[in-house]
Amino acid sequence: MEAPNRRYGYLGTSVLRMFHRSRFAMIRAKGLLRIATCLLLSAPSVHAADALPAASESCYDTQTILVLPRLNPTYRQTVADIIAGIRAAGLGELAVCPLREFESPGSAFEPTTIFALGDQVASALAAKSGKARVIALLVQKLPPPVDSGISLFLDPARVLDDILSLHPATRSLHFVHRARIPAAIVDRVRDLAHQRGIDFEPVAVSSLRSAAQAIERLKTIPATGAIVWFHKGVLGLNPDILVPNLVRISWARDLPVVADRVDYVQRGVLLAVSP
Repeated sequence: MEAPNRRYGYLGTSVLRMFHRSRFAMIRAKGLLRIATCLLLSAPSVHAADALPAASESCYDTQTILVLPRLNPTYRQTVADIIAGIRAAGLGELAVCPLREFESPGSAFEPTTIFALGDQVASALAAKSGKARVIALLVQKLPPPVDSGISLFLDPARVLDDILSLHPATRSLHFVHRARIPAAIVDRVRDLAHQRGIDFEPVAVSSLRSAAQAIERLKTIPATGAIVWFHKGVLGLNPDILVPNLVRISWARDLPVVADRVDYVQRGVLLAVSP
């Protein structure tokens, strides 16, 4: 397995709540630590309205810009918190700009630093950023020309360490994940589990039906020393269908379960790795 890019960090999953209370973030990128710390710890000093894209002219004469996709209004406060974090990092004036400003063939801009929010924006700007440094925020995979970013996924090392602190007898990890996540994530979890002496069994799911089948299979796995980690988005396929059956089976078999949202703990799982 190829090791994760040394300048690519991991960040918590809950996009709406992640920037203040997550203790699962680990930013490996040199030069990104201060920015990421500000993103995580800064007070929400920017009103959600300020997250609206700036006037077009400011996108072309500012050295640091944050480029946004079209946003659902639900995410405006999150973007406002990101803006507060970047500004607190001391990078100078920041312009917040819509991606459409840079999609026309004749667009010319010369910032020194571009923060690209999401996979679509990062990929679109990677090929036309010139000499600017592109930092991808909340992406599943870095575009090839981009070597700095903050991932949407949790750092699996921190999750495994939390699992072992709560369940030291863990000897096998059943890792249930969405089939579409990058293979490097699965490979990294496998390597980290083996480093800790834990057997690793990945289970890829692509639909609500396959997720339900993965839960049913928990009735037959050896329960002694086992723990099940439902990775980002699996139970979210339909929590009302999946979580009750998961809780019934896991409680009946004394099988610890890790999930990706706090409210699943309230419904009976052992540990949530969301902020």
